[in-house]
Amino acid sequence: MAAAVGPQEMTDVTRSSFQATMPHIKEALNNCSFFAIDCEMTGLFVEPSREGFLDDPQDRYNRVREAAANFVVTQLGISCFRLMPSVSADEAPVYEATTFNAYVFPVPIAGDTAPSRRFLSDAGSLHFLAGCGFDFNKWVNHGIGYVPARELESKLKQAAQTAPETRNPVAVEKPEDIAFVADVRKQLGEWLSGSEPSLMLGKQNAYQ
Repeated sequence: MAAAVGPQEMTDVTRSSFQATMPHIKEALNNCSFFAIDCEMTGLFVEPSREGFLDDPQDRYNRVREAAANFVVTQLGISCFRLMPSVSADEAPVYEATTFNAYVFPVPIAGDTAPSRRFLSDAGSLHFLAGCGFDFNKWVNHGIGYVPARELESKLKQAAQTAPETRNPVAVEKPEDIAFVADVRKQLGEWLSGSEPSLMLGKQNAYQ
């Protein structure tokens, strides 16, 4: 008797919805019969050659490890399957599926002096993602940021050892600068009390 998959619920998870969605992900994982994880990446093979019939397990592991170290995950999918109660003993098992599709992107950390994450991309893989309707703008602009586990401890230590930078206040002394600041404050006040959705401030020179 073959099992069937019943109604499926899919939720896209982005940077702005991650915190609100996390309790639902934990609940689905705790209540499911089993779950499956799938990843989309910017590439699969660093070298042009793929798996060979004569490869041993170590060769395949080395190839997969190299790809994981050089490409990045663009989407992480988690599907939780829960066995539904059967009406009769003759009825085929039915599973309810709840799927979470998370966009993930190595967002640069504000204030971090280390270079941003660099990774490889394969044209064929990107073309495949585009053909499947992958939203690259959502990936970059709204993807959930993350830090590799091997880097987390060093970054936490660096943040703890870095003293807050103190800067002297900027003194506005020249008459033209005083007039400029006053004009900007006036424009901001009028904009805040008005109904315009945006405000474009002009500049007097390259430094203002």
